[in-house]
Amino acid sequence: MVVICVTDCPAKIRGDLSKWLFEISTGVYVGNLSARVRDELWKRICQNVKHGRAVMVFSAESEQGFLFRTHHTKWQPKDFDGITLMQRPSPNVNLTNGKSELEKGFSKAARYQQIRKNNVRKKKAASNENFVVLDLETTGLDFEKNQILEIGAIVVKEGQPIQFFEKLINQDNAIPCEIQDLTGITNEMIRKKGVPISDALEALMEIIDHHIVYGYNVAFDCSFLLEACQKENIHYRIRKVKDVQKIARKITKKGSKCKLSEIAEELGITARQKHRALADCRLTLQVLNKLNEMKNNLYY
Repeated sequence: MVVICVTDCPAKIRGDLSKWLFEISTGVYVGNLSARVRDELWKRICQNVKHGRAVMVFSAESEQGFLFRTHHTKWQPKDFDGITLMQRPSPNVNLTNGKSELEKGFSKAARYQQIRKNNVRKKKAASNENFVVLDLETTGLDFEKNQILEIGAIVVKEGQPIQFFEKLINQDNAIPCEIQDLTGITNEMIRKKGVPISDALEALMEIIDHHIVYGYNVAFDCSFLLEACQKENIHYRIRKVKDVQKIARKITKKGSKCKLSEIAEELGITARQKHRALADCRLTLQVLNKLNEMKNNLYY
């Protein structure tokens, strides 16, 4: 048994079909043909159908007892574990050389899958990102009047800290009492361990070497560093910074004046802000890692 359905076909095709098959409805032909005649007839249909469409169903020794062929149709036969099924695509298809191809992202599921893939790629890229976490302790809030008291930095490569930097800075004047109380840094400590600001800046800029710099309210630290580099005639190498405070506000919905200690507590981090440069770098890195986990998980 053979059944052929044609639409939008030239009259020549209909004439050929009527020689071999019965037309039981408009464009529907039924009959019994040998395999050779059936194949030759289908070949002629495909060669002469032009912009029309054709479907053929015929008896076969298969699991289903029949097979089917299509030409210039959006519905396509697909094998599924030995059973031939008809794939009916979304209306959003492209016909190319008689074959239907679903456009990428044609469904919500496809778009969500692409989002997940993009997030995995971003997560991998972030884990392989090399950057520096920076923190300063200063004698006040005005970068033009106050001085850098301590510099701390951590170099992170592929998600792992590989280098730690910590320097106390010699001071022209005595450290204010309130700053000593806040940081625990005393004049005695500066006299014993302090280094000239020029030496510390040279070493820091060598470490940064155009890496991305992360910091909590990093603009504050950069303003002091830029002022100091200009005074000491040292090349300022910081080109790109990312503020962990801004990232934290966006993800945790905290207010604009949230402190590092408050964000750490909000994220369940037990370490506390010590107002020492390297220790606060470590805490900032913990916060950053936690925020990155939350950010990536938002899409899952």
